[in-house]
Amino acid sequence: GLANHGLVTSPGFRAVTLDTVVSLTTPPEEPEEPAAPEVLPATEDDEGGGDLDVRLTVGNLKSLEGLAFVGPNSSLEEAITTMLLNDFSQLAVLSGPRNPRGAVTWRSIAQAMHRKPGAGLADAIVHAEVVAYDRDLFDILPTLQQREFVLVTDESRAVKGIVTTADVARRYGEMATPFFQLGEL
Repeated sequence: GLANHGLVTSPGFRAVTLDTVVSLTTPPEEPEEPAAPEVLPATEDDEGGGDLDVRLTVGNLKSLEGLAFVGPNSSLEEAITTMLLNDFSQLAVLSGPRNPRGAVTWRSIAQAMHRKPGAGLADAIVHAEVVAYDRDLFDILPTLQQREFVLVTDESRAVKGIVTTADVARRYGEMATPFFQLGEL
């Protein structure tokens, strides 16, 4: 229906959770790369409840609800304090909203301090994969299994969140529990 009126949502409503705030906008003049809002033409099947492109995306994990981060010139103590106060296992390091420098994790901090007793934040920064909010969750599962987290960008390619293996496990539990309960009944 939105496409019939020349409108799209930003972020694409099918790629985020039901309680994510979206804005109605007009589609961009030139098609952008994967993070662009999605315009799906209405088909005859849509009115009858036919096939819709419904899939689990990174944005369905509530990854865009805010991001704590430190700048690359912050101290290691500031990063540790932020992680402790928020019970984080990893923390993004950003130079700006569209300029990720990596992340620090408890493991990278321990390794940096072991290598160099007076280690600073720069010594503890590790590579962080960056993915778009509308990326299919199944595509990034191998990365999550290997790295334990990814940074998530919104439709403007600004880093807006982080998704961890714990987030995936939590979402799996939310989705699977009703099926298990029905099976028990």
